[in-house]
Amino acid sequence: MIGKALLVLATIAAQVLPAQIPGGGGGYQGPGVMSRGAGGIGRRAGRVANIRFLVDVAGSYDNGFVPLLVNEAGELVTSGANYGVEISVGAFGQKSWRRTLLGLDYQSQYGRYNVNRFLNGFIHNLGVGVAHQWSRSIALDAQLAAGTTNRAIGFFGGVPLGGGIGSPDIGGPGTFIFDNRVYFAQLGGNLVWTPSTRWSVAGGGNYFRIDRSSPGLVDSAGYVLQAQTAYRLNRRQQVSGGYFYNSFGFPGAFGSSQIHGFFGGWRYQSGARWNVDIQGGVFRSYTEGLTQVTLDPAVAALLGQTAVIRAFQRTVWLPTFNIGANRNWRRTALNLAYSRGVNPGNGLFLTTSADNGTANFNYTPDRKWTLGTFANYTRMNSIGPDFNAIEQISAGVNAAYRIRGDLFFRSAVDFRRILTQNSTFRQNSQRVLIGISYSPGEIPISFR
Repeated sequence: MIGKALLVLATIAAQVLPAQIPGGGGGYQGPGVMSRGAGGIGRRAGRVANIRFLVDVAGSYDNGFVPLLVNEAGELVTSGANYGVEISVGAFGQKSWRRTLLGLDYQSQYGRYNVNRFLNGFIHNLGVGVAHQWSRSIALDAQLAAGTTNRAIGFFGGVPLGGGIGSPDIGGPGTFIFDNRVYFAQLGGNLVWTPSTRWSVAGGGNYFRIDRSSPGLVDSAGYVLQAQTAYRLNRRQQVSGGYFYNSFGFPGAFGSSQIHGFFGGWRYQSGARWNVDIQGGVFRSYTEGLTQVTLDPAVAALLGQTAVIRAFQRTVWLPTFNIGANRNWRRTALNLAYSRGVNPGNGLFLTTSADNGTANFNYTPDRKWTLGTFANYTRMNSIGPDFNAIEQISAGVNAAYRIRGDLFFRSAVDFRRILTQNSTFRQNSQRVLIGISYSPGEIPISFR
């Protein structure tokens, strides 16, 4: 397992693309161009904190895992109830110097369960970003996101790279449908030139790879290239426009996609209050692959088979957009986002048009308590062959209480529902977690 994860990282390291944009840190920044970046890594509950460590031991109850298995009737097998123990270590937060910012978000977990041993093992998730201001007009921002998991519900991964519209989220909710081992990694960034306090230009991209252990699921790999310019209207508002190119491939399977997209955007920043980011555009996808075609009854009678596999080519134009808003109060943080874009698929579908909506709310009433809740909606539609769309809805609540010093009690309840159109398949999953955590820090710990 570790060897395969290192192989994925080595593949990416050999195909590095240019870098990405600063999200914070010292030095002159000029007008921002893209979203996220190193400044978006390592945050918790909307807060920026120094890098802190954590050790966590928890008991868990899980119901409704979906391995890639079928019974004698050809129906998907669910795992039933599972009880287990999970041990986690990690580090998260940010460290800034005069011209450099480091963002870190890492967690490693080992779990053992009483019924389904395929769930035993490690889960790793790493997000790291470095932003550096070379001069008053040149800045560099690079990030790496990588991990491995054998589950969809309860997976704490999905640290997205900065790139905004046109950059696929390979480790986020909805990416993994089945609870089977998967390895993923993404490396990228941008170089930013700010010739004046109003104008900025950025260019770069990222490379990604997803390897799935099950032979019934398709791996994917590809890269993204981006170019964007932005103009600051005033201290709070900025407009932008740009172009992106995506190339998706599927190792071990016939098929590929080439996507060209154009977009414009508007950003409103009001300091510690509301920040709004809106982008919209259109993309053209050219996809080729294989599909099953039903034969004419007369031909089927002659050949003795009812269907054949044929190559297909398809070109479509589709809209894309990304809407995000966040608000930070003294004790409260709210984050809202909804996007529609192109994605390399989920192991079942290849290239897809994906909708993803998220909402996160966190409340820290005092130095002892942290409370949070989240909701997520994902919908995937195949851009190639016509398959039924797959939808996922997930939600959860969590709480942490400082028992004494740096020792915390924590609990969480998560829910996930998977459904497909024109199909009888429906799957509900629940997860309950109760544990003890040790994490030195001034503010109460937050796990989302």
